Amino acid sequence: MRNSSRKDHITIRIDPNQREQLNKIAEDMGTDLPTMITMFFTKVIQENGLPFKPANDTTETELDEALDDVKAGRVTTFTSQDDLFKHIHQLENTQNELM
Repeated sequence: MRNSSRKDHITIRIDPNQREQLNKIAEDMGTDLPTMITMFFTKVIQENGLPFKPANDTTETELDEALDDVKAGRVTTFTSQDDLFKHIHQLENTQNELM
């Protein structure tokens, strides 16, 4: 059995802009980049694979997520077509404000 207090080192190359963005995210979360990487590796081990589904086709991923929402009961129902379109416009306005 390995000594768990011993740590191995991994060297990676990363775009400086990505590293800056990652450091900012880590800081906002109250942690640092090495801890975030360790968290990622821990999740890979727990999931016995990547903790997300890599895909080139975002449509399939979005459909899978939508189906998961429906199965979990995370849906919004509407009593009229007008209510549906009001909701869609609210979502569009919220999305535009975020951009």
